[in-house]
Amino acid sequence: MKKLLLSFFLSFCVITSVFAQDKPISGKVTSGTGEPLPGVSVYVKGTPANGTQTNASGEYRLTVPQNANTLTFTFVGYKSKDVAIRGNTVNANLEVDNTTLSDVVVVGYGTQSKRDLLGSQARVTAAEMKDRPLATVESALQGKAPGVFIN
Repeated sequence: MKKLLLSFFLSFCVITSVFAQDKPISGKVTSGTGEPLPGVSVYVKGTPANGTQTNASGEYRLTVPQNANTLTFTFVGYKSKDVAIRGNTVNANLEVDNTTLSDVVVVGYGTQSKRDLLGSQARVTAAEMKDRPLATVESALQGKAPGVFIN
């Protein structure tokens, strides 16, 4: 009886370990010019909770389920890309998305679409700052937008 119980337990452990294995995936994410992209979100397609971000060198490491077949790469200002998993290394090259950046307004607590923005707006263009003899961008912006305090 003990041999039967032990045999059943060992076979259960082997079967469970075979079916429950995850596989490690690593790779590098670059821009169209070949520069590494830090902070890119990398996740199994359809499950953003199972993901990670690239480091300062554009590299990532991720453990995915055995049945995962596609990784999704997303980054602000770049087109999202789905790449099939073939082996343990998945590299991605993201293209700039010129259509989304023209409609984004940066506010003090996040971003909003320009059409959804309510209230007063101030715009400081590069031409306005070009002729000012200042050392930093912050000092060039000082006094140009009403109600904005730059420290």
